[in-house]
Formats: sequence, C-alpha cells, structure tokens
Amino acid sequence: MNRMFRRRAAKIGFALALAGCTDKVVLQDMHTPSDAAVGSDAGPLSETGCDGGIKPIHYEQLSAQVMVLLDRSADMGRQFGSTTREDAAQTALNSEVSAFQARIQFGFIEFPPDPTDFQCPPGTCCQGRVGVDPQAYDAYNMGIAIPCSGDSRGSGCSFTSTDSPSHAALATARDYYRANPTEDDVYILLVTSSEPSCAGDSRGACSEAQKVASDLSSLGIRIIVLSVGYQPDNKNSCLSQISQRGSQNLPDGVQLLYTAMSPNDLTGALDALFNAVKQNACTWSSTPVVPPNLSLVVSIGGEKVPQIEGTGQDGWKLAFFDGTKITLTGTYCTKWLTSPQYFKPDVGYPCSFCGGPNACYPTPWQP
Repeated sequence: MNRMFRRRAAKIGFALALAGCTDKVVLQDMHTPSDAAVGSDAGPLSETGCDGGIKPIHYEQLSAQVMVLLDRSADMGRQFGSTTREDAAQTALNSEVSAFQARIQFGFIEFPPDPTDFQCPPGTCCQGRVGVDPQAYDAYNMGIAIPCSGDSRGSGCSFTSTDSPSHAALATARDYYRANPTEDDVYILLVTSSEPSCAGDSRGACSEAQKVASDLSSLGIRIIVLSVGYQPDNKNSCLSQISQRGSQNLPDGVQLLYTAMSPNDLTGALDALFNAVKQNACTWSSTPVVPPNLSLVVSIGGEKVPQIEGTGQDGWKLAFFDGTKITLTGTYCTKWLTSPQYFKPDVGYPCSFCGGPNACYPTPWQP
C-alpha cells in the first residue's frame, strides 16, 4: 500500500514539474499594448522544444518618466529673441515630446494652476493637479495641455500672476508619485523663468521648494531645472538648491541645471536631456523572480545577442546582479531607441535545466 502511494506521488510530481516547463511568456513592448493580453496564454512549449530549447522568462521594458512642470507666470510672457519665453517653451516642448514619445513617458503639470479650477485663498498658492498622466505615445494630449488650449483661458495663457509657485507644483508631483509608485526612472523637469514665489514671499516659497525637493529625492526622483531667459546663480539661487537636492544618481549627459538664453538654447537643452534620459528604455526587468545561477540567453529577431561585462561594447549585460534586470548596449540599444519597429528582445534560459539529462523533476522513487 505504501509503495503504491509513493509511486502515485512521484507521478504527480513529474506531471507538475513538466507543466512548469510549458509556460511560454512573451516579452511585451509598450508600443503594442494589445500584446498585454498575450502573457502566459501564448501557448505551451512542446516537450521537444522544452528538452534542449530555451524557456522564456517574462521581461518588461522599463522607461523613463518625465513629468514636465511648466511655469505660467508673468515672467514667461517676456520677450525672448523674436518671440516670448512662453511661445518658445511651448514650441520646443511640443516638438521634443513628439520626437521622444516612443521611449519616454511624458506627464504635465502647470503652475500657477487655472484660477477657474482652483480658488486659492489670499496669500496662498494652490498645488494644482496633474494635467496629463505619464505615458508613452501621448504627444496628442501633451500637445493640448502645453499651449493651454485645453483650459478656460483658450489658446495662449494669460500671464496675470507675478507669482511663480514652483514649490506648489513640485508638491503636486510628490503627492502624485506617492500615490502612484513606479519602477521606472522618474524625472521632474521644472521649466521656469524665475525663482519660486507665492504672494510676494520668495523666502518662504524657496524653503518649501527645498523641503519638497528632499521629499522627491527620498522617493528616488530626480529634479532637473530648465531656466528660460533667466540666469540663476549657480550656487546660491533657490533654483540651484532645488536641483542639487533632487539630483541623486544622474545618468551620464544629464545636468542639474540648464540655462536657455535663446530659443536655440532651449531646444538644444531639451534635446540633450531627453537623449540621455531615453537610454533607460534599453533596460528590461523580469516580472517573476529569476531562478538563481541561470545562464540567460538574449536574442533579437532570432539573432543571439552576446553578453558583455564592460562598456562601449555591443550586446547585453546584467543591470542587476540577480538577473532581474538586463540592459542592451551599443548598437543593440541604439537600434531599439531609434526604431520603434525594431524587434523586441527574447530572454530565457537553456531548457536543460528542466528537461533532458538535468531534469527539474525528481526521479521517481524506487524501493
């Protein structure tokens, strides 16, 4: 009786382990949200494919989020070359968002907020709201929000307030990410033409802005300041202090503070920033826990990608020691960033770990 029970238990263990070898998972690209329904329903691997083949592991693309905080104060209406700071900022942002929307998730907050939406008591500054949630391929909604054409002020903002409550906009971003945590790299891009102020109080607004910047930094969020038509003191200005408090682990090519004194400077600063930030789209993260001590295999369009350890080489490397994150490098990263139609990486491990001579199921017990 005991012998029969043990044999049945062994057969059940064999069946369960073999089922674990037939779970095919498809890596998803954020350009094709319809693929999200594929997941583990993509169909089983055959026993032949499992024995000596590659067992897929579910990896998802990470990408940077850039929350744009755009100043609507009176200073943005000043002359800026042949245009105004307002028009130059809006034109440059719309153009750059369209160019980078495939690999960067953009969101939007304006400050001061539309007074018809927020009736602030005298002597205070309202936080406002997130006008566009961060997501990729959303240049359309960003294009509506950036020039104010979607609110009660019509096309073009009315610059009636001399206050620039960037501290309130930073607080809006902080509260948003506290409520919506993410594994993506997050950047706050503060586009402004003056130091923080509220009801004529620059000192109090600056103090609050620095506090909120520290809060954002504790969430792992970086703050980048783009000053339009205004040259802040590199050490002592409030804008400089804000960027310094929110500048942990900046990637190569990203500055704390960009100063644009012409429309060309503005476009160049945004282009340099977004080109550096988009590199994060070459990193992929596994949803399930990756089994330990596996030799991962990465291929793109059927071509095996070599694993590398250094920098400046073409291939892929571990972005985290346990294999839960990998990064494409060199030409593989460049192709992925520049062509939304480029093949998605397939990641897995040799199936000899769960079939063939190195079976992952226990050998049936024999008396």
